[in-house]
Amino acid sequence: NKKLCLMSGEIIAMSSPMTMMFECQDLAVASPATVSRCGMVYLEPQSLTWRPLVDSWLSALPPKLEKFKEQLQNLFGWLVPSVNRWIFKEGRSMVMVGIADTDSITRVSALMKLFDAHADEFQEAAEGETMREIPLKEAPLWVESLFLFSIVWGVAGV
Repeated sequence: NKKLCLMSGEIIAMSSPMTMMFECQDLAVASPATVSRCGMVYLEPQSLTWRPLVDSWLSALPPKLEKFKEQLQNLFGWLVPSVNRWIFKEGRSMVMVGIADTDSITRVSALMKLFDAHADEFQEAAEGETMREIPLKEAPLWVESLFLFSIVWGVAGV
């Protein structure tokens, strides 16, 4: 019925396109009824990594970026572990995004969102819209530069 019942007795109705997700530290106080009603799935934070998220994102790249999939995989594999390691050992996080083990997932998600937001030149043009074409020779450099910008602000900037 998509209603959120608060402890104060207030009921908040949600519309059909709305979804609510919660992240909890553990299920120490969850009853079997709570788990079955909410459809909870518990995963150990250590078993979650950012790699499946990246694989899913890479499989949904726009057609113009498809030829740079291997380059992006290499950039993720080379830079993300190093930057995450630096952040957790040397850097100071101004904001704890969630459970410590899932912070790297949140940071990589921010990287991908920033990359998508700035990759207009690689998107298909809408009807009646003209898009700037990047010369084929310069495209790999654009992809790499965009990735570096995104990792600095999406991962290291959080």
